[in-house]
Amino acid sequence: GGGGGGGGGGTVGLSLASEIGPSRASLEQVLSHTSGHWTLVPDCVGTFAELCDEERTPAAVAAEPPLLAPGTCQYYTPIAYGQLVAHACRSGGSSMRRAWSAMAEAALPGRGGALSLTAPEGDEVAEVWPKMRNPTIADFAADMLELTDFLGVITRGSSESASEVERAKATMMKSTFRRLNWIEPSALRSSIARASAMPGCQAYASARDTAEALRALATGRVISQRALADCLRSRRTAPAAGTGRQTKMHRLFDDAEFGLGVQLGIAERAGVALAAADGAEQSWGHLAANGSFAIVVPGCAATGARPLVAVLLVNLDQQGPSGEPAATEAYASDNAHVFRAVLRQLVAANVAQH
Repeated sequence: GGGGGGGGGGTVGLSLASEIGPSRASLEQVLSHTSGHWTLVPDCVGTFAELCDEERTPAAVAAEPPLLAPGTCQYYTPIAYGQLVAHACRSGGSSMRRAWSAMAEAALPGRGGALSLTAPEGDEVAEVWPKMRNPTIADFAADMLELTDFLGVITRGSSESASEVERAKATMMKSTFRRLNWIEPSALRSSIARASAMPGCQAYASARDTAEALRALATGRVISQRALADCLRSRRTAPAAGTGRQTKMHRLFDDAEFGLGVQLGIAERAGVALAAADGAEQSWGHLAANGSFAIVVPGCAATGARPLVAVLLVNLDQQGPSGEPAATEAYASDNAHVFRAVLRQLVAANVAQH
């Protein structure tokens, strides 16, 4: 586990300008997904057990050269992000588990254990493999298009005329070759993953406890309102040619915008009109690859809407009948109406109950 090392307590003694590893990416760049560390499966990792090793892997990932110069562009890569954050916690005299525990206790006083980085004992997380079924023509066509896109990215990134971003994207895609099953959600079912914090990949709680924790964060009970405002300031960079689409499992993060550790404008990008006054805050929180979301929708005095915390936690990795319309496509495809309908009903009810 990652409980050892570092100093005492959950306070991380670093500033946003602190450099994380030899790449000289700042903590601010790490938290805003602009560190340049794009690799989905780090080169330093030789086995799945090493990917789960909280003691050695974070420092090893931080020692790897980034695929792009820090600050080049914003791009969501959760494993590199999580490992670099874990390394930052160690560098700042704490550990990720200690920092998480301090945050959880501040959010849920006396009940911090309800927010966990490791899987609860005895709970089913996901099947080790998806249940078999006969693929449809549409399934086959979608897989072929995905493969064509994968090969196209590698081909373009391997050419002599490739841009720096295209080369980085190709290297990122190739990092999953023969290791894609390590980052498939059902991998979290393994005993090794369940005992590990798996930085950037998992956390466990009920929807109600998640909502309470997010409300505590939004109301200044976890960090100051000044610090929160800084987190909600966009660090989005100018679009970089060659970035292209995200991998299939992270497709809902295409064109995503981030502040520091939070995703911005989630409801607005899904087409949910918040009817907020000009200059009002945008929604913020985070989506998850399996279809879960935890979002703060700001209030608006002009419309009578109160601030709203909306949380939906699902586990559709088992590919059961109710989960077959894959939630990973729910925000960027024909299934977007699911997400929009949920949020619209919540926003409308929130205004009506004012």
